Amino acid sequence: MQTRQPRSDIRFTQPLGGAVQTTGGGMNHCARNTMLMFRSEVAHLLDVHLRQRGASGQRLFDMALHEVTDPSDGSTSGYEAAVVFRMAQHPASFWFDTARRFGMLGELELRVVEAALHLLATIPTDLRLVISASPQTVLDPQFTRLVLRHAPRLTLRLVPNGRAPSPDALADALVPLLSRGMQVTAATETAGQTPRLPPEAMGFVRGRVPHTTGGLALGALSR
Repeated sequence: MQTRQPRSDIRFTQPLGGAVQTTGGGMNHCARNTMLMFRSEVAHLLDVHLRQRGASGQRLFDMALHEVTDPSDGSTSGYEAAVVFRMAQHPASFWFDTARRFGMLGELELRVVEAALHLLATIPTDLRLVISASPQTVLDPQFTRLVLRHAPRLTLRLVPNGRAPSPDALADALVPLLSRGMQVTAATETAGQTPRLPPEAMGFVRGRVPHTTGGLALGALSR
């Protein structure tokens, strides 16, 4: 993966651990400053671990597997790859949203997907691995190159983050992966907003919603 020079415009808005005034009428202002501080901190870490020469995004996070079960009989139907950031006070959604705001979403998601693919060796070959990515990242040719040979064992969970791309462009990007056997599902929180996909992809998100041991919900995993 091509590395980029670190961004010079990312700075902390105030020192880490600095006191924050939370009394009187300045509550909203101080809460906003605290949020900006957190975003700046996370953006700085993303820049260091994703863009500096020799950086390894995996120093930011670990990967975990959550079992996906069939609610009809409780059998295991697959596993979901979940990212766990080592700076645990911020949820994963905060990291991804910050990455989007600072133009690093694709780089972060590609690093996470690359790490997730290593988990394939740890699960039975007849079960699928669920990976997650935003539609914007799916459009990146690097995504296709990364997952193509593993496509028969993968289910892609599309998670919206920011402006949605053209449905036609997304469909075109998915065709080679679908033709190799990858399945696609949309995040359940986007019900009614499933991207328009070619006919061969439309066997997903129908009826039941399997549950995972991690308390997550996924669209139907067609078998």
